[in-house]
Amino acid sequence: MRGAWFLIALLVGIAIGVAVTRSLIKNDIYVKVDPTSHRAMLNPQKGDVLHFRTPMNNKWAGVPPQWVFNQSPCSEKAGADTCTVTATANNYSYHCPNTTPCDPEVPIGNDVGSNKGNPAAGSNSSAQPRIVDIGCNGDNAALDPQAATVSIATNGAIDWTLIGDPTNWNVANWTPSSPCQESTINQAANVCTIKVSPSGTPYAYTATVNSCTNKTIAGTVTVIP
Repeated sequence: MRGAWFLIALLVGIAIGVAVTRSLIKNDIYVKVDPTSHRAMLNPQKGDVLHFRTPMNNKWAGVPPQWVFNQSPCSEKAGADTCTVTATANNYSYHCPNTTPCDPEVPIGNDVGSNKGNPAAGSNSSAQPRIVDIGCNGDNAALDPQAATVSIATNGAIDWTLIGDPTNWNVANWTPSSPCQESTINQAANVCTIKVSPSGTPYAYTATVNSCTNKTIAGTVTVIP
């Protein structure tokens, strides 16, 4: 009988020990600051689980995050409001339920999405460059947004951010001319500092993503005050 009680006490002690140990375990949460856009971005690692919630801590029921170019770092199928990270690297982007981007970038591992440009892009040091995602959507080169509006006061620059696997890409063939101070925009120099005055006239360009089967896509940039 004493042996049975001893066994029960031992099991209870082990259970309490496990519970206490679990309560003492803290999660490491990584946040990276993008040196170009100055945004603080959640930086999960493989195996982490993201739970998307509204400001009232409710699930994004029925309207989950929409992953750009249908590229997701998650094991869950499209439409889930949780994301178990299976990716080990690269950048991913999503739109909020109301289709308005909101701190949308999720860099996995050691990747930071838009860190290759000029950290001081634009005349306003507090400005946040306009993010344009670039990558492959299936077989096709893709831009999000394809028609971007850039504010001199709010943005001052454009930051093309690659979504998905690393690849060579470039933005070129501007019409009627390039609005950028920089002469080259590609994976090694992804920021365009706006040099033109606001006119409301779109500047057309061609984006080339070499890893896509259909490599090119046309985009536009409209500069406003």
